[in-house]
Parts: sequence; C-alpha cells; structure tokens
Amino acid sequence: MKAFFQSAEWQNLTAFDTLLHQAANRSLGMTIEQLGKSRFDHALKRFRHAMAYAETECLKNATFPCISTGVKNPPKKRDCLWADSGCGTPCLYRVAEELDLYDGEKI
Repeated sequence: MKAFFQSAEWQNLTAFDTLLHQAANRSLGMTIEQLGKSRFDHALKRFRHAMAYAETECLKNATFPCISTGVKNPPKKRDCLWADSGCGTPCLYRVAEELDLYDGEKI
C-alpha cells in the first residue's frame, strides 16, 4: 500500500484532489490571518462546543429511517430532510437557537 500511494499512478489519479486540498488550506490560512488568530480560535471553540452539544442532544432524539434492529420507521415518523439525509434537523434547529447560533431562516 505504501508503495502504491507513493507511485506516479496514484499521484496522477489524485493530482487535482491534491491541488484542491492545497488551495483550500491556503484559503483557510489567509482567512484566519484576515480575521485574526484570536477571533478565529474563539469561533472554532464555539463551533466545537456546538457540535459536541448537538451530538449529545440530537443523536438520541433523531428519528432515522430504521431502528437499531433494521425495522423501518414509517415515513411520516422520520425527521429527515430527504430519505436518510439530514435526520434530526428539528433538534439541530433547537440546539442552534439555544446556543444563539441561528438566524431564524430554515431550509
């Protein structure tokens, strides 16, 4: 595996992904520099707190398409935006409002 990931074949396959990753990192670095490191660090800390809180609150409250045994929930009982994507959205909106992260516009 190590040899393959160092091979020209792999480098050619991932060249555009690598360029995109480098551009995103450069853009992020410039954004952090523009905002200021302390402002960015504060926002990142707030984001991580919100993510942890949302995970704690919403994973247990989301109604997914199937229960743990594999039995399907009726479509009207699920709280997903579409099929099995965006489940738990009502809880996420509630958490965002509680943490004052929500501007009131829903999808």
